[in-house]
Amino acid sequence: KPWDEFDLKLKIKSLLKISHLEKEKERLLLLTHSQNKKLRDWNKELEVKVADRVSELKQTEGMLDEAYKELSSSYESVIKLLSHAMSTKEYMLTKDYPELPILVQQLATKAGFSEYIVRQTYFSAMLFELGKLAMPEQLLATPQSQLTPEELDKLLAYTTIGASVLADIPNFNETAQIIEKHCEYIDGSGAPNQLALEEIPVGSKVLAIVKDYFLLQSGRFDGKRYCNKKAVDYLLAEAGNKYDEKLVNIFADIVSEVEQSDSQNKERKLSTKALRSGMVLSRDCSNGQGLLLLNKGKLLTNESIKKLIAFEKVYDVPLTYHVFS
Repeated sequence: KPWDEFDLKLKIKSLLKISHLEKEKERLLLLTHSQNKKLRDWNKELEVKVADRVSELKQTEGMLDEAYKELSSSYESVIKLLSHAMSTKEYMLTKDYPELPILVQQLATKAGFSEYIVRQTYFSAMLFELGKLAMPEQLLATPQSQLTPEELDKLLAYTTIGASVLADIPNFNETAQIIEKHCEYIDGSGAPNQLALEEIPVGSKVLAIVKDYFLLQSGRFDGKRYCNKKAVDYLLAEAGNKYDEKLVNIFADIVSEVEQSDSQNKERKLSTKALRSGMVLSRDCSNGQGLLLLNKGKLLTNESIKKLIAFEKVYDVPLTYHVFS
């Protein structure tokens, strides 16, 4: 005393404000502590849920892997059965040219197709002649250019026959569609339905190119046997007409690469008994009906040779191998 009333009021107001801020700070600290605790609890619950979900996904992934393996095994079993049936028939392209399905697979892969489409196209290449089992051998042996229109229609019906057989087998619908349309050409001049452009599946377009490549070489196209180069020249001349131009150009590059590889390496063709450990396959090896046994570049071992010998005995199929000396 005496005091300044204004100064006193100001100090009291300041003290009240400080007291209020301290209480608010304490309240916020308690709230933050409570929220941090809830957040930690939520994180723990989330970790448990994530762990459970990951476990579920792993189990699902395992089930999908098993299902895929079973499906692949089912595919391969059906393919082996049908390939064996086709091997008994003469004038089959895949019998005379076992590399045909491998080239189809390479073309589909280099064209950038999905793994699924590549796989379906490969299966189609192994089974596209299934309908020919219903055809007389005389019809198969005659060059297509020498057939009457009625005979040619009868021959090309093998596409729909084979497709109808496969369509009745679970999971072969896509393969059946590719086979049914592999004799169609993009200009609408093919069979059986004169489809054109995008009406034709990409797998069918691939198969048409490789099929005709070997058909030209076999002499069953127009009675003349084309060499590799002449066959490719024919395809290139028809690119944009019968065949997809991009696919033909890619295929021409593949054939060129194969020829260059063969010329740069001293290659030998051997029977199974002539194989020796340490040899390297210079080409893909198939069972004679297009089923891939060993990949190009595979280093042979005594164990792998024993398996090949056993395969020959079980299926009574003589095999030949191209190896680097």
